[in-house]
Amino acid sequence: MTLSSKNVSDNGRHFDSSTYRDFATQWGFSHVTSSPHYPRSNGFIERMIQTVKNTLKKAKVSGIDPNMALLCIRATPIDSRIPSPAELLYGRKMKDNLPTRIRNNSPGRDDVNHRMQLRQQSQKYHHDKSAHDLAPLSPGQLVRVQDQTSRHWITATVREQCHEPRSYLVETPNGRVLRRNRQHLADIEPRRIHHDEEVTKTPDPHTREEMTLDPTPDIRGSPAPNPAPNPVPIPNHQPTTRSGRVIKKPEKLTY
Repeated sequence: MTLSSKNVSDNGRHFDSSTYRDFATQWGFSHVTSSPHYPRSNGFIERMIQTVKNTLKKAKVSGIDPNMALLCIRATPIDSRIPSPAELLYGRKMKDNLPTRIRNNSPGRDDVNHRMQLRQQSQKYHHDKSAHDLAPLSPGQLVRVQDQTSRHWITATVREQCHEPRSYLVETPNGRVLRRNRQHLADIEPRRIHHDEEVTKTPDPHTREEMTLDPTPDIRGSPAPNPAPNPVPIPNHQPTTRSGRVIKKPEKLTY
């Protein structure tokens, strides 16, 4: 067993107890919780829990030993080039009842770490294509927060920013203090622009005078413009477009 420097979890009661806080202090690690009603911030663990629950349900319905079902999850390779989590932990291949092709040559640990980094970089690249950082909020700013029960948006005031990533404490009109992710807070006040960021453009007085003058073109001695040709009259019985173009039907439709 080894010690971790930081433990990330949800806001369950067993994690929000004095016993767990004393345990974290005794073992010397920091405890960080995800934003309430925002499991996406801890998506890796949430997805793994969902996979384990679905596997146990299927094992119960089909009458398979749940321990064997969990072994199949741990012994399944991550992809075609990265071994299973159990093989990475124990350094050897695990045997299960799934039909698979067991290869004798195992990649080196440095090669596996490099492939894992490339895989994570690829996932981050595709995620950042549609993701962007939201503007930070300041204390005392008015925002709208969504009520998770009624799904209605209510007005609240930002109290402070939490030490957890992208989390804020907001106070509702009835005095409740809620902790919400920045994704659940909508800004309703225009942003204040600092005076040093404002750019004031002063027009040139000579240019302004030239713009205010109404120059009159001198048409003396200039040749008279050619008169526009008269439009060709179009018979009324022929259909035309809005621009006046005659609509001609194809010859195959003419009888």
